[in-house]
Amino acid sequence: MNSGSKHSLHRSQSEIIRKPSTGKSSRAGSASSAASRRGSTADVQWYGCFTQEEIDSLGAGAIQRLRSTYQTQNLKPLIATDVLKTVQEASFYIPRKKKWWAKWKKEPKDAVKGEMVMQTALCKSIEYASMPCEADNTFNLRRIPILAFECINFLKANGLKSNGIFRVNGSERRMSQLAVVFDAGPKYGVGFNFEGYTVYDVADFLKRYVRGLPEPLLTTELYPYFLKSLEVPVDNGLRLKVFRWLLMLLPPPHLVLLEQLLDLFSLVVAQSDVNQMTSNNLARIFSPNILKPKSEKQALEEFQSCSFVVEFMIENHDQFAITARDVKPFEIMDTGYITRKVKPSAYETLNNSPPPLPPLTPQAVPSTPNTAAVGGLASAEVAAQ
Repeated sequence: MNSGSKHSLHRSQSEIIRKPSTGKSSRAGSASSAASRRGSTADVQWYGCFTQEEIDSLGAGAIQRLRSTYQTQNLKPLIATDVLKTVQEASFYIPRKKKWWAKWKKEPKDAVKGEMVMQTALCKSIEYASMPCEADNTFNLRRIPILAFECINFLKANGLKSNGIFRVNGSERRMSQLAVVFDAGPKYGVGFNFEGYTVYDVADFLKRYVRGLPEPLLTTELYPYFLKSLEVPVDNGLRLKVFRWLLMLLPPPHLVLLEQLLDLFSLVVAQSDVNQMTSNNLARIFSPNILKPKSEKQALEEFQSCSFVVEFMIENHDQFAITARDVKPFEIMDTGYITRKVKPSAYETLNNSPPPLPPLTPQAVPSTPNTAAVGGLASAEVAAQ
């Protein structure tokens, strides 16, 4: 691929679809039958209250649409019909019976000695060391690891304007201390206040946790399909739909954590004039951590494509909020652009020009990191990104 085509690919993946679609999936009614089992009709089609049957049905619909689109666009490899099962097995995800999320209504028992969070499969640790994303007392499957919950909230409150956040290294000693805190049951770090830790410690620690997951957040099985989907045109929101269908194949813990990270990244990017962290920079840092091939070797061209995939997700994060309470997944199966009810995207203005194209090379790392957000604690080391 020549340099011109690479630039074209990069520009096309950054395009934002602005015209909302009104199309709805024929599967929209498949979840309504659950109303009599789970109460309010308003919550029936919300991902947080899905049964395993509905999760599988959503995945089956996504696979069917992906295969059809790949055939139409003449893209290979064609996604396998059993990919959902393969992804679940590789992620150590065990499908549950009806209301499997209801187990969290009970008080959690002390974890068995030896159960850890760091370098443990996400679908395993979520069972004994997780927090609900919802602010209310609703019991549902929208949960993320306590470690991620505390780190993300700390960074949202203290780190959004920190120069070089996620690019600047934290202290190895302090990050090792954090690992001990969040690996120790039964509380696993609930309510930890991070006193004495810098923004860079917490950001690097969160990045290290994600990197250490045995199965990457976007899974090795879906890796080739995410890369191939960059070739899908953006016209009529088609690429948005393809990415959304792929995300619907992720196990619930992977999908929910990804959404929370994308939300954090979008807030960081909103302060990029201060922190110097654009969506392109964040994508280059995180793509090797969340999107990995089965083989340890990765060609340079694939690394760039992975960066484009993550950047596309960051720039369109509102379009991938599949588990949000105001979104009904079965209704957005065939929708290109989603108009959110709760938090409208800045891209909804039809006449806005696309955001400027991010640079193809990361910006220089600042020599003096900004630690004002954490009370002027000791400077962190600069990462060799």
